[in-house]
Amino acid sequence: MTECNYCGSNVSHDFARVFADTNGRILACPSCSANAGIADVAVQRAEQLAQAGQEPAEL
Repeated sequence: MTECNYCGSNVSHDFARVFADTNGRILACPSCSANAGIADVAVQRAEQLAQAGQEPAEL
């Protein structure tokens, strides 16, 4: 199984296929964000990483 890069929880390969960014990172999952807002939370976390200079915000 694949892991959420934010909280380390396991997610399915199908979840990763749908919600991972272009670099394969999963920045939000059902364990660390509300189900209805996973995509929004992932975008926010990618932008935070980009502002911190860690990685570009590519989703």
